[in-house]
Amino acid sequence: MLSSGQGAFVISRLSSYSTVAVLSGTLQRAIAQGRAAWPDLEIPDDAFAAYLLERAAEADVGNLHASDLYLACGCSRGDARAIARFEEAFMTPVEGIVRGVRGADHLAADITQTVRMRLLSDVSGRRRIDDYRGTGPLAGWVRIVALRLASNARRDAGARPTLEGLPVPLPPTIEDATVRARYGAAFNDAFRRAFAALDSEERLVLRLHYADGLNLDAVADALDFSRATAGRRVLAARKKVRDETLRVLGEELKVTREELESLLVALGSHLEVSLGALVSA
Repeated sequence: MLSSGQGAFVISRLSSYSTVAVLSGTLQRAIAQGRAAWPDLEIPDDAFAAYLLERAAEADVGNLHASDLYLACGCSRGDARAIARFEEAFMTPVEGIVRGVRGADHLAADITQTVRMRLLSDVSGRRRIDDYRGTGPLAGWVRIVALRLASNARRDAGARPTLEGLPVPLPPTIEDATVRARYGAAFNDAFRRAFAALDSEERLVLRLHYADGLNLDAVADALDFSRATAGRRVLAARKKVRDETLRVLGEELKVTREELESLLVALGSHLEVSLGALVSA
């Protein structure tokens, strides 16, 4: 059970709970979930409670994936049994995940080892497994880490595109060329701001689809969505970027919505190329 001192610490960290008893019960349930999922691990209650509370700034303790965090806590502490369980449950599928990234399949073994070292090796007193916050399943988080490393490895063979040097196709008319020359810089600035305004999940789905080259089936697998949900998320995020880009441009250029729509027609291919360039940066 939590001591009175630990209870006071808990209250200072989570204002959403009104009494020590309520919070203590929430933590005890989380501890029980962790023990039930990994019965051979021996993690001190106070250590796991502190580990949970460090992650409670983003979600209430009761909404976190307690059993996954219990294992992550053990790995963070360098517990050999916890690391062995993590290997069995989460590292075994990684090589297959990497082989699903076009152009990175021949690097699957090396990338798998990189994932292992990055998450579990003690570097400067911490392991990167501590970056897992418990707001989603640990399996999905490890999948995303593996996919990002695989995509980065694939892109290392060539130059990464930048928003300043976009390979924009030649415009079909002199008028379009004039529009791009006059408004290209304003568009790039508005586009960056629109992308920055997305939430973390929206940015992630665009990165996976446009920068990492994953099709909707692969995006769905990476994020544990259905294919239909993955498609909706990609389209919704893309539309949000487009609409926000138009809004920012309208404010900066002092033009009407109709004029903005015409402008975007001239910059249409620029939008597609920019998505790939910006999310790769």
